[in-house]
Amino acid sequence: MSEPTFQMFLDIIAISTPMLLFLSAAAWLRIRSGTLHGMTNKIYSFILGRKEFHNEIAAEFWRNRQDIERFNAIFNTRTKSQTEIKRFCRWVDSNELDLVTVARSRKRFNFEICKIKKTSTWEIGSLCVLIFVLWIVSMPLVSFAMSESALLQLKRDGTWVWLNHNTAASFNWNPLKSGWVIHDSACEFKTVEQSVIVEKTGLSSQNVDTICNSFGNLDTKNLVDKVLREQKVTWVLVIVLVIIGVVSFRALVSAADANLVRGYVYKKLKVSREKRKFESISGFTRRSAQKMQQM
Repeated sequence: MSEPTFQMFLDIIAISTPMLLFLSAAAWLRIRSGTLHGMTNKIYSFILGRKEFHNEIAAEFWRNRQDIERFNAIFNTRTKSQTEIKRFCRWVDSNELDLVTVARSRKRFNFEICKIKKTSTWEIGSLCVLIFVLWIVSMPLVSFAMSESALLQLKRDGTWVWLNHNTAASFNWNPLKSGWVIHDSACEFKTVEQSVIVEKTGLSSQNVDTICNSFGNLDTKNLVDKVLREQKVTWVLVIVLVIIGVVSFRALVSAADANLVRGYVYKKLKVSREKRKFESISGFTRRSAQKMQQM
């Protein structure tokens, strides 16, 4: 890399870094708290220089929203009101729950009734199948996009081959199946008899001639370069599939986590009920003993 190019690269990094940091912070806050009201307020205040509302009702409403957003960002929850925050805090404290564990249920937690929605086996199974299908579809597309050879079809019998300026190789739908490779040296210098190539590849002699004649041919070179440029467009589809796969995987992890947290909460609530029942019986026993002593 030349010095001017390298310097331009450094300049681009220096310019884009603050924006990337800002976008990363915004994305983090959006994921954690579910809103960007606080950041929007900061930007508005920076531009217009006004932080608070003049109307007292609006100001009080905004203070409540700030508390809710801050609570959600800190504890990774999705509360919508002060009432839900109070109910949730009492529920966690009274049952001695681990807040970090409960927060893993995220969107599946109903803050109105303090319950976690159960994830069905069908939902988890569907996500697993979707991720598997995306993986199966993406792998050949990635190979197709990354390939330095153009995928072309021979006119004589419709055989598909990988072709670049120096080699030709067989195309197989099964990536585990080995195939043949023809190098230009085998054609140009006659180091291998045509009959041997036909025998090893299973191609017809006419197709072998076509492949050998393509090496060094200007028209074929231009065709290969054109097809390679078109194949690179496949990266767009690959990126879309990867994004869908990441979202699906996160949904799968969230669904599995919700069921695990649901089991944890159920056990803790059971222990808490038994504890309160024991304390109630102990208190009743003490009061009865005191009354007996007074008599």
